[in-house]
Amino acid sequence: MAGRIRDCGKNAIQYILNTAGYNYPKTASGRAGSSLLLGKGLVWAEGSQHARQRKIMTPAFSFNTLRDFIPMFRYKSQKTVNKIKEQIESAETSDPNVVNMVPWLSRTTLDIIGAAAADYDFQAIEGGQSNKLTQAYSNLLADAFYKRSDIDIAVGYLMGKVPEFVFNLMKQLPTRSLKRMKRYMSVVMAVAQEVVDKQTALYAHGKEGSKDLMSVLGTIFDITFFFAGHETTSSSLVWALYELSRHPEYQTKVREEIKATRARVAERGDGEITISDLDSMQYLPALMKWLEPENFRQETIRFHPIVGGVIREAGRDDHIPLDIPIKLTTGEVVTSIEVEQGQQILLSFINYNRLKSVWGEDADVWRPERFLEDHDHKQQTRLGVLSNIATFSSGIRSCIGVLEMQAILVELVENFEFLPPPGDIEILRVSVGVMGPMVKGSKSGRTELPLTVKPL
Repeated sequence: MAGRIRDCGKNAIQYILNTAGYNYPKTASGRAGSSLLLGKGLVWAEGSQHARQRKIMTPAFSFNTLRDFIPMFRYKSQKTVNKIKEQIESAETSDPNVVNMVPWLSRTTLDIIGAAAADYDFQAIEGGQSNKLTQAYSNLLADAFYKRSDIDIAVGYLMGKVPEFVFNLMKQLPTRSLKRMKRYMSVVMAVAQEVVDKQTALYAHGKEGSKDLMSVLGTIFDITFFFAGHETTSSSLVWALYELSRHPEYQTKVREEIKATRARVAERGDGEITISDLDSMQYLPALMKWLEPENFRQETIRFHPIVGGVIREAGRDDHIPLDIPIKLTTGEVVTSIEVEQGQQILLSFINYNRLKSVWGEDADVWRPERFLEDHDHKQQTRLGVLSNIATFSSGIRSCIGVLEMQAILVELVENFEFLPPPGDIEILRVSVGVMGPMVKGSKSGRTELPLTVKPL
């Protein structure tokens, strides 16, 4: 069987990502692309190397470890709130309340991942475009991957087929994508070295009691922390605000729930919302919750998967199980699909997350209340690290999440009312490595989400 298999069902996706995960590695061109953007870390690694790195790193992202970061998440989020208020107050435009939320969320999550992963302050929230790392990240994915030229596509494909020394030579080619990623990587690696040098010096002088992930990981430092953790989180938050701005009644429910939770916290004499407080809510978790996988509820990630899908390559001849038997043109009924070694398989998270057989007849509607209703999930394939949602992949490749999204949303929704911008502005979902927002008709080539933001 040649070509790609599309939409092969829940059982097939579960088999490829979970049951036989290491028999279905990333494609060579996919690994080449990830190494350009992330270095040869956890995302790039395969087989035993990936298993070893993940085993070392996963404890640093445990529930018990991450809950200590909630006060820091709140502190960084409050700084963003204050900066947005300053922007609105000082804006000299006809509508000062229109704010592009993409850069603010990107800066916030960048500062958080720096503090959490390495006890390092990037000062992205304060520095804006003057900060070298913030500038390197700004619109990176759209610059590198949106509307790539035929030459960029061809070079990207060939880079996965050539020996290492040829790959290193090809990185110097002056294509638009490679030039943009080279500029970014030079800045990121320089900053990463600063972080490592700082931590090494502190450890050499007997630093104790640090709560940052670098301390948990010892000398392990993976650039994936900065990019994957920063980009996926900010993109998820962007789509959460997009939907809240278009569903004011649900936004009000979330805001009232936060207010009630704050009151309970004050009554018991505490100054901070805890994980237990977040877990006790209903409307916020249904919108955006990223805690223990078995207790996961997340309509925004379901409806707006950050990655549209992945491509895997069969490492050996195999049979992929199907949900429902199918009848071939020959009349034969099969319960599995035969694949050959080297065959590529496209797994669509967008399609899976909107399957009516899994989510009901309203699967194409953003409706967080579905996670507040009682359903019998016994017959569903349990797919993905986050409940039955495939957005962050699954099995051996599942994304390691943090609590920061909820903490950021609490501060933003408590301090602002979010509404659509004035005029006839349509936001498109565009694939730029992740699924990012762009204004329809805009010639800028930048990801942006303009919203009307009213301080409360």
